[in-house]
This record gives sequence, C-alpha cells and structure tokens, in this order.
Amino acid sequence: MPSSAARPVLAAIALGFVSPLAAGQSSAGGAAPEAPAAPAGPPAAETLAWSLNAVFTHQLDTDLDGGGEVSLTSFDIEPTLTWTIDDATSWSFSFGYGLDQYDFGGTGGLAGMDPWGDITHLSLGASIRRKLDDSWTLFGGPSLRIAAEDGADLDSGLTGGGFIGAGYRVNDRLTIGPGLGIFSEIEDDVEVFPVLIINWRIRDDLTLRTGSLTGATRGPGLELAWKLDDSLEVALATRYDSNRFRLDDAGPAPDGVGEDEGFALVGGVRWKPDANITLTVFGGVQLESQLTLYDRDGVELMQEDSDPQPVIGLAGSIRF
Repeated sequence: MPSSAARPVLAAIALGFVSPLAAGQSSAGGAAPEAPAAPAGPPAAETLAWSLNAVFTHQLDTDLDGGGEVSLTSFDIEPTLTWTIDDATSWSFSFGYGLDQYDFGGTGGLAGMDPWGDITHLSLGASIRRKLDDSWTLFGGPSLRIAAEDGADLDSGLTGGGFIGAGYRVNDRLTIGPGLGIFSEIEDDVEVFPVLIINWRIRDDLTLRTGSLTGATRGPGLELAWKLDDSLEVALATRYDSNRFRLDDAGPAPDGVGEDEGFALVGGVRWKPDANITLTVFGGVQLESQLTLYDRDGVELMQEDSDPQPVIGLAGSIRF
C-alpha cells in the first residue's frame, strides 16, 4: 500500500476529481477543480446562484490483517454560492459538512482496540475561475478543513491550504492543463501534489474527465462517462483517497491521529430529470485500503491493511 509520501505520484496518475460531493469536498474545499468546458453561448450577465450537493456512502464489512473487521458509513452535504461577474470571471464560496461512522468488530489487532468512532469533517473555502482568452482559463483558491473525532477539540483537527491550476482549450473536444495542491496535514509534513486536469470528449457520447461521478471518496480520480441520452449516462471512475483526523482523549491513542487511505473503483448511473437536478446511484469496491493509528505527536503506533471492501451509495445535486 502506498504511503502518504507517495501521494504526488498517485495524484498525477489518477488525475484529479472535483469535489467528492458531486459531490464531497468542493474545489473550494480542497479537491482539484473540474476541467473547464469549451466556452459557448453569449457573454454571461452578473448572477448569483446556489447549489446543494449531498452524498451517502456505505462501505460494507471487510476483514483486517490483524483480525476483526471494519465498516464505514458516510454522509456529506455542501451548499455552494457561485457569483458570476461576467463571461470571464466567477467566484465560488462553499461550506462542507461530513460525518464518517466507523464500526470495528472483533478482538484482535487494530479492530480489538476500537481506535476511533464517528469523525466530523468541516470545510470552508473560496475559489476563482478566470478566463484569460479563448484558450486559457486559470482557477484556484484557499480552503480550511477540520477533521476530528467526536469528543476531540475541533481546532486540533484544523488544516489549510489551496489549489491553483490552468486549463488549455486545445479544440472544441479537448481541454487539458496542470494543477498544484498544497495542504497542511495533522501531525505530518505539508503535502504538495500535482494534478492533471482534463476534459476530453472522445466521441459525442463518450467523455474522459476530471469531474464528479459519485462522491464515493474525497480524493483525486478520473471518470469515463458514456452518455445514453440527454438525461442519462453511465460512468466508471477511480480515485485515491487519504483522510487524516484528530482523535479524542479517551481512546487507545489519546489526542492521537487516525488515517484511512486507499483506492476506490466505482461505477454509477447518473440521471438528470431536469437541467438543475442530478441523481446518481453507484457501487464498486475500495481497494488497497490501509488504516493507521498515530500518537499525538504523529508517531505511528499500528498499521493494518484491509481486504477489498464493497461500496454502495447515492448522490444528488440541485441548483437554484
């Protein structure tokens, strides 16, 4: 299983998803922004628009190397305000809330320690998108994030950072460009990782993109989407996910740190009954997962791999 230090390589290979909310953490909340689509239509007037994204995910029971088992149920919701100034500039402001409920069972290894339970995720961020000309678009912005177990001080799980990237419109079918994320980590070194932004319409009904399939995880990934008609498409996505969070003072590592990382491969069906509403059902598997327990100073106490873990979920978004 790759370590956190390998994340820059993994992000470059897996590319970058937008938010896990459609879904989970918005571009303002820390994930890579979506590749800009080809411009179309008349210049935009100044507008304010709201969107609301939500996702429910359940990872079924899976065995841990040291004995016992673990499952995970997650819920995320994120309202976003987008201020379009003109056809060249827009700002987005978002607030994200998420809850991860871990359930450990068994008496052996990490599971027997019952290392953590419910984890709260909060994010606050802003991002700007600026079209320079017909070919280049710049985007980026800062974010603050909190990840802490119930009972832990929220400020002890605070991290921050930002993302900057550029999209180059090669032609009507392809936009591609580089991105760079810089984020602090709880009791760990600052992470700097590159991401490739891409939106490639291979055929009229087939698109490869960094975008939002299902919200199955909060990390970077890549999506291949097949459009069946104007309201229905199916997609296959993969992404890498790494979550660190502060623990409470009552567990086996008081005020310590937990980490959950791995790859996910999911397939989904996305339905748009209306231009402003999107509903998605998805399923897949969490691969190469690894759980790690650290003390309050970030010193590793125990690490265990898990077997492949089935994933199912629902996601939805609405724009006002």
